[in-house]
Amino acid sequence: MTNFEVIKSIETDFDIKITKFKSKVTGLTVILVDRQAPLVDGYFTIATEATDDDGCPHTLEHLVFLGSELFPYKGVLDLLANRAFANGTNAWTATDHTCYTIQTAGSQGFLNLLPIYVDHILYPTLTDSGCYTEVHHINGKGEDAGVVYSEMQGRENSGESRVYLRYQRLMYPEGCGYRSETGGLMENLRVLNVETIRQYHRDYYKPDNLCLIITGKILHDELFKTLDPLDERISRKKSQIHKRPFVDSAPIPLLEKSIQEVVEFPDEDESMGQIVIAWLGPLIDEFLEINALEVLHTYLSDSAASVLQKEFVEIKDPLCTDIYIMIEPQTRTAILATFSNVPTEELEELANKVLQKFTRIVESEGIDMDRMKTVIQLAKLRILDKIETSSSYFSDASIVDHVYGKRTGEDLERATKDLKYYDQLSEFTEQQWIQYLKKYHLDNHHITLLGKPSAEFAEKLSKQEENRIEKQRETLGKEKLNELETRLEEAKKLNDVPVPSNIIEDFPIPNVDSIPFINVITGRNKSEGKFKNPVQKYLDHDSKIDIPYFIQYDHINSAFVTISLYIITTNIPFELRPYINMYLGSFYSLPLNLPDGTKLTFEQVVSQLNKDTVKYDSSLGYNGNFQQIVDFSIKVEASKYVKAIQWLNYLLWHTEFTAERYL
Repeated sequence: MTNFEVIKSIETDFDIKITKFKSKVTGLTVILVDRQAPLVDGYFTIATEATDDDGCPHTLEHLVFLGSELFPYKGVLDLLANRAFANGTNAWTATDHTCYTIQTAGSQGFLNLLPIYVDHILYPTLTDSGCYTEVHHINGKGEDAGVVYSEMQGRENSGESRVYLRYQRLMYPEGCGYRSETGGLMENLRVLNVETIRQYHRDYYKPDNLCLIITGKILHDELFKTLDPLDERISRKKSQIHKRPFVDSAPIPLLEKSIQEVVEFPDEDESMGQIVIAWLGPLIDEFLEINALEVLHTYLSDSAASVLQKEFVEIKDPLCTDIYIMIEPQTRTAILATFSNVPTEELEELANKVLQKFTRIVESEGIDMDRMKTVIQLAKLRILDKIETSSSYFSDASIVDHVYGKRTGEDLERATKDLKYYDQLSEFTEQQWIQYLKKYHLDNHHITLLGKPSAEFAEKLSKQEENRIEKQRETLGKEKLNELETRLEEAKKLNDVPVPSNIIEDFPIPNVDSIPFINVITGRNKSEGKFKNPVQKYLDHDSKIDIPYFIQYDHINSAFVTISLYIITTNIPFELRPYINMYLGSFYSLPLNLPDGTKLTFEQVVSQLNKDTVKYDSSLGYNGNFQQIVDFSIKVEASKYVKAIQWLNYLLWHTEFTAERYL
């Protein structure tokens, strides 16, 4: 008899079952996504709220991996993960949660590692020496260091970070967790102590605030055979959270007026800045509204054929190089539109032109309903593709549900009904889309931040830091600096105690035969008898034409077909190599002269590609390797296999290279 009871069982529209469990004893939550795949993914999520800039959520993301009560050794988790058929562990810190991840081949290794990983999360050692080396210390040269400190030092004054932090400060009131820099500001990290971190852990790292999100093929009995002993141990600690982060906090107030500010960031190159325009959006459980806005934002900004890209990017003198609109999940969502690489002298003008463009769409230009139909259809296909190839669709929904959803699981069920919402959106009239644009982007107060590079500010910050370090050295003195260096070396020795060999050796290695591998049937146009299967038999009898290049077919159970074309670049003259990336960047957005005499503008090419494909890409190298190879790939629905081949033919041999597309 298990401690865990079913809270919600969800039959999704994708033939994938989701079950939400909760321990009757500890409140520990498990969301199991029964997905047929060789890999099992774990997303172990803690909802975290911070009302300061100390960075406690971020420090714990690092300190958890330095050892636990039962396994008090730095790095032991990664060593054991390798024996569980995993490529190590990872984690991230967001404003509203911290997530610890693991991916194993098969379920045996995952289940073996699960209790050890949870022990690290709930019961980390949090030693003085670990905090000293990982978070912040002063070395023998009088310089501030530490893994967390160095990370924040590298990003705190970047343009993106400074603009985002200012958005947080303007959008959210004092005491609101969305206002905080959860990574930690450097001045706060310099005075943060281990006891503050320990208290934060006591406040938030509790079993009823932890959700084990698991996607893959795991038998329920085997899972709870692993979890029940862990749950019994947790129950003896008797710890419960009293306040649910964010959900039990004060609601986000609406903006009373629109605000525009210039945010300087240090950069010796003062030619390019950035713009962020932010609005508050729907409540987190208004799923149709959120989906509608995501579709609208795709329509506005996703490709060279989109409204904003045509207006501001695909012009003779571009006002920016990219536009990205995202919705941040919060108790009340936030909408952030980012315009990258804006000429500094155009910052204020572009910000005004964006809102003027929205006004023209509402008042006169309207919505291209044919293109909107394509956008919705593409959104459906991309979700189906994502579900086939990744666990992130379900993990993202589950993380949001854990942080914000009703404990009954009904919000999780609604969050995985995207196809139903897209069907509803397909029935929207032009006027309904215009009303969404008007409601959330024109009639809604907003914050506009103009990120402006400044060489003077860069020099100022550099001198301030130089003076601060020099003053710190003088204040500490040579003797104290030597003591600090000795303390650092002692802390490293304490942290780096070797993991006893028996811990590693006693951890079982799974049976490879237990991994549910994907069945792949391979055939080649010139197999030379290597393959004997139905695919190869079909190829051998399909055609007598002697195709002069190598083709390999890998048949799997999928609704989609990906065609990848690889071309060796070794024969390209050295003086032409700098143009390869330019060619790759324009490959899918150049005019075409088709064999039948039809001419397509680049806008028509992009629009038609979006109708016919799920995704397309071009890159130098394959997965970061084989840099001498160019890779062109197109993914389509299986029924459009011929279309994909046709597109590769057109794009390779019928492109019109025009100066205006490159200047």
